[in-house]
Amino acid sequence: DSLLLGKLDTMGWLPLNNLPNKIYPRLLRLFYVHLTSGDQQNEPFSLTSYVKGKRIILSLRRFALIIGVETGDLLCYFQNESALQKIVDDVTQIYTTICDNRFSGTNLKVSHLKPHLRILHRWIVENVTPKKGHFNTVACFHVYLLYCFEFGQKLDLCFILLKEMMVAKLDTLSGRFLPFGVLLTSIFNAHDVNLEGEVWIRIASPISEY
Repeated sequence: DSLLLGKLDTMGWLPLNNLPNKIYPRLLRLFYVHLTSGDQQNEPFSLTSYVKGKRIILSLRRFALIIGVETGDLLCYFQNESALQKIVDDVTQIYTTICDNRFSGTNLKVSHLKPHLRILHRWIVENVTPKKGHFNTVACFHVYLLYCFEFGQKLDLCFILLKEMMVAKLDTLSGRFLPFGVLLTSIFNAHDVNLEGEVWIRIASPISEY
């Protein structure tokens, strides 16, 4: 979809399409098991992990260089409505901007969104903030992301991805959902992790296509 690609390009997120098509399940699990927050004194946010003896340090700038995306103008990540209300002056205006019809209430559905934003929302929930389950509800952070996409406000993608990785770590030991497999393959390559002899899975497309 040219409109989707155009909006990704405006945000500086388009290179997220150019990812490897291999996932290494064992290394993926090792990454999350050893994942910790990095030193925040000199960086706004960073993560550290160890995989097969290699120390992996992901600062925002380093991460952006690895996957080829632009650094954003704004570091933003939250998970509740009250945080959204602190960021913007008029929450109603945000809903009016992204919805096909004026929306009032607390349970925003994908069907309320403008048609082109429904496609973008699906891309976001499968590739940037991946979760298992249905995609019918639009979370408050996704509301803000869609609003920023409409106006070209460049959010820092790597900041969002690193925050999501820390959220995913909570599910690691339970053997549940471990996201960003193809992203981590790029990270392993950039840190010279030895992939020889590792079992890998080939995927049809690094990101979801619509």
